Amino acid sequence: MTRLLSSAVYRRMIALELQRMRKAAEVTQQEAAAKLGCSRVRINHFESMRNLPRPADVEVLLPHYGATERVEEFRDVITMLKDVPQDSDLARLAEVPRGFDIYLGLEQGAHSIRSYEAMIVPGLLQAPEYAGVLMRGHDEELPEDEAVRRTELRLTRQRVLDREGTPLELTTLACSPP
Repeated sequence: MTRLLSSAVYRRMIALELQRMRKAAEVTQQEAAAKLGCSRVRINHFESMRNLPRPADVEVLLPHYGATERVEEFRDVITMLKDVPQDSDLARLAEVPRGFDIYLGLEQGAHSIRSYEAMIVPGLLQAPEYAGVLMRGHDEELPEDEAVRRTELRLTRQRVLDREGTPLELTTLACSPP
């Protein structure tokens, strides 16, 4: 199997594909849950990246969705992800809002990003001093140690621009105020 750039990319693929296949088979989450012998919430968690399904879950759900030929592929990816550290190394640098760790993982696994910033330099291009001023200026009551952690997180994210093998291709449009 190829080297993982980001487990979040694979987790997202699993979630989107499970949802797409379920809908294509015109199976409701409630019906999928009944087939698996669990609650509808558990199916929702699979489809929202909150939890990975177990390989045994995939072996029940995919044939129910009419996708028997994909069981082995899903089982292999899920098994591989169990042994891979989650994309939380960046998130540990600063407390991040729920769900932002997923964004960080997807950003780290992306091949290209296009962005538009109307008022500030894009985060992946910010100099340390500029990023620090933004962190402190956004929340005047932010403790200094948290501002430093958030700035470190922003700067650490920039490593994706010169990573070995496949650096991120960043296309950005930034407009300055008049």
